[in-house]
Amino acid sequence: MRIFLSTKGHRQGVTVIELLVALSIFGFLSIALFLMFDKGSDAVRTANAQRQAQLSLNKAHSWLQRDLNQADPQQLNHKRVSSPAGNGDAIWFLSPEDPTETDPDLRFRHSNETGAPVYQTQILYYLVRPVDYNKVSGGIPAAVDPDPDSDFFAPHKFLVRKVIDTGSDPETLLSPTDIDTFITPPVDYSLSPFESESDVIDYRLVSDKLLSFEVDSDQSVVYVRTAALKIDEARRRIPIGNRSLRDDPLTVIRETAYELKN
Repeated sequence: MRIFLSTKGHRQGVTVIELLVALSIFGFLSIALFLMFDKGSDAVRTANAQRQAQLSLNKAHSWLQRDLNQADPQQLNHKRVSSPAGNGDAIWFLSPEDPTETDPDLRFRHSNETGAPVYQTQILYYLVRPVDYNKVSGGIPAAVDPDPDSDFFAPHKFLVRKVIDTGSDPETLLSPTDIDTFITPPVDYSLSPFESESDVIDYRLVSDKLLSFEVDSDQSVVYVRTAALKIDEARRRIPIGNRSLRDDPLTVIRETAYELKN
């Protein structure tokens, strides 16, 4: 069988086999181009997910580095956030920084006689699930990790920083029981519930999209282990919220040892 196409007075024939070969080549090229595009898009998504996880970790450790530079290992404590379940650790310590002082040379208080720090406030960090977790996670609920010493189920937790001034001069370190008063969750990204908390003079969301925050200390060294999930990539590959992500390849972990100066 031969197909004839008329072109200005002469006839050019194209066989069905030739037509099928041409269509096959076109189809092959289309599939190859699609696969190349899909692979490139996947690489971009992977890179963006890695970047987001690293950004969450960077923000957390940047603030911790700043504050722990002024911390005294004898005036520092940490604990597991006990209630509600499914959160991370808390660390709090005294600070000689006076947030009301505008002169940077006078912002950190020290004794004129001994040069020892005169503590003005205490700084608290804690990892917590917001009250409306499903709203923050885009509708992905998260169960509570059955391991009482960790929570690697919920990758959308917040690291909150609060500055507390109880009014004593100098400030004295709160006990693990007393600090519970200040370990409160935000609703979602709104921190308005903190506005009415007594003795809290400053607060901020240091980092979001964190999976875990674990603290340990040994004499003059504070060990902080944080983890963040490559969330956008994980949504396409694995179930989120109903199993531990501690050892998952998509979990990015950072371990930092902060050596305290005092």
